[in-house]
Amino acid sequence: MDSIKLLGTSGDPMERAIVEGSMEELGGILSPYADIWARYVFSTRLGTGEFVKDGCVDFASSHYTALIRAHNALGFYNQIKSLCEVGDLGSDGMLLLELQANISAYWWALGALVDNLGQTLENFPGSTAVGLQDAGLKLLKAENAHMKYLYERRTQLIHSRIVPITVHADRAVFDYRYLDGKRREVLPASTEWKTEFTTPGEVGIFYSERWVETKRELANAWHAVRRILDSYASRKTDAMNWQKIVEQPRIVYPSFMTASSACASVTLPAPSGTGRPPGGSPF
Repeated sequence: MDSIKLLGTSGDPMERAIVEGSMEELGGILSPYADIWARYVFSTRLGTGEFVKDGCVDFASSHYTALIRAHNALGFYNQIKSLCEVGDLGSDGMLLLELQANISAYWWALGALVDNLGQTLENFPGSTAVGLQDAGLKLLKAENAHMKYLYERRTQLIHSRIVPITVHADRAVFDYRYLDGKRREVLPASTEWKTEFTTPGEVGIFYSERWVETKRELANAWHAVRRILDSYASRKTDAMNWQKIVEQPRIVYPSFMTASSACASVTLPAPSGTGRPPGGSPF
């Protein structure tokens, strides 16, 4: 049985639901996720899988949460698409509020996902990043520049300010400012709002492009995480020789007791929301 099929039959209820309902959108992410889960989580589970052995809790929960964040982001993206198909958003304050909330939640979910993947690297038994502040996050961002972009968008959304400017042709026009001038020397790279939109269609196109790009890069990042974890696992230890597992031509799972003992011992466009002084975006 391959890893995704195993996850779809033996994962917890949310993992099974994601495999069943989101393969088309998240299949590229589910492939490396399921490989990691099958190799390093499945055999350490307790009961029906809602818990794992103590030494693996931080690693397994970080990895699991990253998948949930990916599914959250997909949901927020679908909401953004639906709202952009409504028509004239500029004169409807409630729809604008809903769009803004989903845009913010989209980037928050993706930024949190990057954080969780970094923690997956830090918390894996045998990790060389353990005990070093944000070492896993730094390693992940070094492996994949898009992860840095996503993480900075989350930071930007948390600290941005929404400044109403005017109403132009029945559309509300905003300027979105990140912190203030006296703090600019400490801002992360690529955190200026630069993209402008004048129609909901432009917002929809922007997010469709970002989602396709982000799905691809998340899959690449997850494969990198898998390679790094395999390199950690390949080190021989008194508790367990993970190398024996990952070198098999097919998936071979360690026994529950064996795995339990081992665990015990690119400048991209800014997001929407970018308004400019009169003549700028209503979004």
